[in-house]
Amino acid sequence: IVRQSADLLMGLLNDVLDISKIEAGRMELENASFGMRSLIEDLRHSMLPQARAKGLEFHCRLSEDTPDMLNGDSGRLMQVLLNLLDNAIKFTEKGSVTLEVTLAGGKAGMQADSDSVSIRFRVTDTGIGIERDKIESVFHSFTQADGSTTRQYGGSGLGLAISSQIVRLMHGELVVESSTGAGSTFSFKAEFGPEHSEGEEGPGLGLAVAEEPSVSAVSAGSAGYATDEKTGAKGLNILLAEDNAINQLFATKSLEKAGHTVTCVNNGMDVLKELEKDRFDVLLMDIQMPKMDGFEATRHIRSHHGNRFDPNIPIVALTAYAMSDDRAKCLNSGMDWYLSKPFKASSLTEAVESVARGEGLSGEVTGANSWVADGSSINLEAALGLMDGDEEVLRQIMIEFVQKMPLQIQQLEESIKLKSAREITRKAHSIKSALGSVGAITAKDFAHSVERNAEELNLAGAADAFESLKEEVARAITEAQRMLKEKSLL
Repeated sequence: IVRQSADLLMGLLNDVLDISKIEAGRMELENASFGMRSLIEDLRHSMLPQARAKGLEFHCRLSEDTPDMLNGDSGRLMQVLLNLLDNAIKFTEKGSVTLEVTLAGGKAGMQADSDSVSIRFRVTDTGIGIERDKIESVFHSFTQADGSTTRQYGGSGLGLAISSQIVRLMHGELVVESSTGAGSTFSFKAEFGPEHSEGEEGPGLGLAVAEEPSVSAVSAGSAGYATDEKTGAKGLNILLAEDNAINQLFATKSLEKAGHTVTCVNNGMDVLKELEKDRFDVLLMDIQMPKMDGFEATRHIRSHHGNRFDPNIPIVALTAYAMSDDRAKCLNSGMDWYLSKPFKASSLTEAVESVARGEGLSGEVTGANSWVADGSSINLEAALGLMDGDEEVLRQIMIEFVQKMPLQIQQLEESIKLKSAREITRKAHSIKSALGSVGAITAKDFAHSVERNAEELNLAGAADAFESLKEEVARAITEAQRMLKEKSLL
């Protein structure tokens, strides 16, 4: 207890000293070379035990086009991110905490002759959230949004005030989006000097997970550390609306490999918020999402008459439906393109780049729904075909599948117990497309059966199909774990 009290006192004294420097205008940032990859890896190692102790998922994601070697004050940047992550974990009892690092504005954020690089940092949690009328106060010194949080969670109330001032010194602004019970997102852009050197490979965050393929409580994320492949085309800034983490990872990896930047959100409401904050070249829109589906979000976008965002942004529909009338419904709602899940990485990239050039839908766009089960739980040939033969991307998708699918099955089972036909349909639909992405064709067919029965309000039939789905998913996960452990996907 004495040691803990001493540590708390030392932390408080350091915070007070920082505030004093800031108020006196004496805080200056250092300018030294540092590696962004190693900094994020250090953050992950520091925060992972804290997240694991609370049973939280912890993700660190670094986009592939984010430059590694930069000039700036890595110590102060680490201080800000540690504070944001510490708060996120502290105020989250269940769910996840995610750190995302991207090149702000896509490739346009870094010009060859520029003396600065703008990087976007975002920390998102599923915690207790902040009341709207108290959001601004969290950046004030010695203030927390609710006095009771000091008693329950501790803290001096200085961390965010200091972080906000440090971010300003980095020519950015720390902002927060939150509401009570819905979690929080703290984000900021910061400018750094570029370090013009040959691209060097850093340690992949995914490697730590590969050593523990059965881990389900904690995910090390999906940071892309491979050097960008040069496509000859300008990198696009893409907004992806997809509520399934496995599908998110597949689409993100496919597009980042082609040199594009991807920002992910989970529902239509977050699409509208994100469009107000940043400019995007293309919007990839899943149809079935919680809170607000893809059709409703598209209607909001197309009917917008203000200047908050571009109502004419190209929209590509992503859906596990494959009927011709579904395709027509997407296009008639104002979407520009249609892709049926599961689709190949090259098909996704082609659609994004074509619609960004202003080209319309040229013929039927088909997915891989014609595949049939080959008797195994995972059809590797089918899965690898989706990845265009990229075994490393497939490995990362398999890791995400092993980690995330058990929870998705559990959530579907809860909806079945509650006899909520709408939620059963939505969750089974999402699971179906994710199973297709890893080549779990038999399980995908069972998920489709659950979805179809729920749509027809045959809840008994949905429950029966779910039992088959649960058993087949368990076999598929076991098979994926074996492949990851043996490090042989083929």
